[in-house]
Amino acid sequence: MIDLSNTQQLISFLNNNSEVEFFRERHQSTLELAEKLNELIKAVFFREIPQTSEAVSIFMLGRLSIRHFESITILAATGHGFSAMRVLRSMVEKYVDAAFLYKKPKQIDVFWNHQLVSAHLRGYSNLDSIDADWENKIKQYQTKNGKFRLNWSKESFREKAKYIGLDSWLLENSYTLSNSFVHSSTDEILFSFEKNDNGLTPVGAINEHERVFASAAYHMAINILFSMFEVQIKHYQLQKAESKFNEVSKLFVNAIKMDKAKQ
Repeated sequence: MIDLSNTQQLISFLNNNSEVEFFRERHQSTLELAEKLNELIKAVFFREIPQTSEAVSIFMLGRLSIRHFESITILAATGHGFSAMRVLRSMVEKYVDAAFLYKKPKQIDVFWNHQLVSAHLRGYSNLDSIDADWENKIKQYQTKNGKFRLNWSKESFREKAKYIGLDSWLLENSYTLSNSFVHSSTDEILFSFEKNDNGLTPVGAINEHERVFASAAYHMAINILFSMFEVQIKHYQLQKAESKFNEVSKLFVNAIKMDKAKQ
């Protein structure tokens, strides 16, 4: 019986030591900048913020993006490229929403009040304790057929991405392509097989397709993370963090090029 609370047995159970080392070799240049990245994270996020929806919304979208980046790095390092792509989609959504709210601050209340719709659709019976005016506030989210839209904004994700100027290549690969791994798709199934003379054979737990997507997700997550840093610095006017951002972002641009040269 494997005791998953035992660190050594857990590592043995996951059987990914060699995969982690393989990832480290191919991404040495960016991984060596971990200390610099942590310094930037501290400069941008280690601070108190006002208890307002405006302050909390954009700030926490950024903080959650850091957690996503950590998850993507762990998944990518252990060879789970498909799962890294799944988390990447959520990360890019948070960046787009944060940048959209930065450019359209009047939309922050619309973003924040959508929680009332979510609670209502989940059948929460005591919404008055959250907001006495909840019934009026949720009307703005109703469509013509009387149903509530699941997205907080009237604009689609692509419309918001275009509005903030998200790079089209990054949009297609971090969002559109990642849908193949979020939802059931033949893409993920076919990526998990190898062709041979007798037909198709399922590959092992780790395959080269997953490694390719692991690297792609990791590098795209770095780009999205730095875009999120930029939003935070501009929105909260973090002059002291700006010089650190300029320094570290240049280092990562060169490091990503060096990583890709090894692949």
